[in-house]
Order: sequence, then C-alpha cells, then structure tokens
Amino acid sequence: MSAASLKNMIRCLTLRALFFAALALAAAALSAAPLHAGDSAEVCINAIYFMPVGSMSNPFTQMAEVGLQISDSLYPQIRASRIYLYFDGRINDYIKSILSVGDHSHVIGIGSYYAAIFDELADAYPDKKFIVIDARAENKKVKSIDFDNFEAGYMAGAACAQITASAKIGFIGGSKDKVILDFEKGFRTAAAKNQTGPKALEINSEYISEGVEGYSDPAAGGRIASAMYDKGCDVLFAAAGASGLGAIEAARKRKKYIVGVDSDQDSIAPGNVVTSVIKRLDNAIINLNKDIAENKLTAERVTYGFGNAGLTFSAFKHTKNKIGKKKYDKIINSMFSR
Repeated sequence: MSAASLKNMIRCLTLRALFFAALALAAAALSAAPLHAGDSAEVCINAIYFMPVGSMSNPFTQMAEVGLQISDSLYPQIRASRIYLYFDGRINDYIKSILSVGDHSHVIGIGSYYAAIFDELADAYPDKKFIVIDARAENKKVKSIDFDNFEAGYMAGAACAQITASAKIGFIGGSKDKVILDFEKGFRTAAAKNQTGPKALEINSEYISEGVEGYSDPAAGGRIASAMYDKGCDVLFAAAGASGLGAIEAARKRKKYIVGVDSDQDSIAPGNVVTSVIKRLDNAIINLNKDIAENKLTAERVTYGFGNAGLTFSAFKHTKNKIGKKKYDKIINSMFSR
C-alpha cells in the first residue's frame, strides 16, 4: 500500500469515526428529549449502549453499529444512545456519572471490561436492566450475552494449521483478558489437532499490551506481525481489534497469509486475508432489541457460537481457489469434528 493510499484509508476511517460520533450525539439527544403530543406513543424505551472501548476502526465496534442501525429501523420504539470510551481509566466513575443524569431503562455494555462494573452497579440501580455483551457477569441481575471465544479461536487455528507451508503460525492478542485468552486456547487446540505433514507445528504468540490500548494500535500490530513473518511464520491470526489492521498490512507487504477477526476483513488485503472469523455481534444486538421491544427480555444467559450462526467464516472470496478445495473442505469440516 502506498503512503498516499494509507493516508486515504486513515482519512476514511477518521470520517467514519466522525460520522459515528455525530450519530451517537444525535441518538443521545433524542434519548433525552421529552415526548410531545405529536410523537408516537410507542417511542418510550430508552436504552444506552456503552460501546467497545478504543478506536472506532475496531471491527467489533463496526459490527455493533451495523446491529444498532438495523435495530433502529426495526424497533423505533427503542431510543438507543451510544457512548464511545477511548480508554478504560476511571471507567466506573464515568459510567456512574452518565447513569445518574439519564433516564435509560436498559444499560448495555459491549466488552468484557463491563462485566465487573455492571456486577457492582446492578444493585445500586435496581430500576435499570443491565446487559453485558461478550462477557459473563457474576451478578444474577445482569443479563449476559456472550460468544464462544474458544470456538472462535478454534476456527482460526484450524484455518492456520491447514494453510501453513512452513509449519510455523502465529497468534497476536490485543491484551490478556479472558476473551482473548480463550481465543488463544481455542487457536492452539485446533492447530494441534489439525496440523498436517510430518513436521511438528510451531505456534508463536504475543500480546500487544496489558490494557485496552492493545486494541487501538495498528503500528504495534504491524511490528509484531512483521517480526513473526521474519521468523518464518507464514500465516497469522490477530485477535486485536483495530491493531489487527497493522498485522493485515504486514501480511500484504510480505505476501503472507492472515486470518481476519470479528467482521469480514477479506477485502482489506485480497488474497492475503485467507478468511475472517466473524462474531455476529450485529445479530446479537438485533435479537436483544427484539426482546426489549416485545418485553420478552429474560435473565437467562445467551451464548452465540458456530452451531447457532453466532460465529461464521467469511466466504473465502479471494482465496478459495488459491488454497484449493481440499484445504477449504478440511477447514470447514474441522468445525464439525471437534
């Protein structure tokens, strides 16, 4: 990618971020606005979404926006505002200050860091319904909607093990939180089970940081990926949010392979992104809003995985012919023979 192209990509991401920020402010304003005589009587449910912490170029954030925008059109009686947090310092105090002035009946947090916070807040705000997505809360008053992250990592590991020619693959994590640690466990389990050839498979792994900043550092993702490729890895998986964009760029420059994450990233580097492990956060949000709109929300935990289409592979659009039908079939079939 030329410097001009990279600048244009960054500019597009910036414009997208500004659009989302404007959308969030508009939604928040609507949420706070009182109903007037001409308003629809159905518009009466106020919800607030605390979005994934970090950069708006995070593919998980983008999947959330897809789900929210579809929900906005399907369930207009729900007024959903968005809060974007760029770092996790004093996040507890910030959330408390927001809740103290709002009238939101449903409080949703997307990301594992919200679980412990909501566990504490649920007792302090008994009139509000707390929901955490992509995590499991301890407090029974908090509804948990999570993904089988071990299975997501397993999907990526199976793909990497089938594709590698050097018998060296790599895992890059954003930070060592439970979600990403589960990703790595699944990745390693699948790689060991699906390795091909007589040579023992070598698995390299590295984490970008201890905190959420590890999901918003494409430069670090690129440096780590480049180092792994230089050591002989020929296919990587980066479960690192927006930092993974740097790893994808490293794959493109070195003409190596990488597996995308969270959303369909295949077109970012066609032919280098073998496939993407998609967490259907959009579907999870749409289903949640349907339950809220129809007053069918229960405290029962919901887990999305490969079996209920909560996790999917992208279509291998640019690589299916390149890797061959035999390897493609083995990658897909690996999920039915765990």
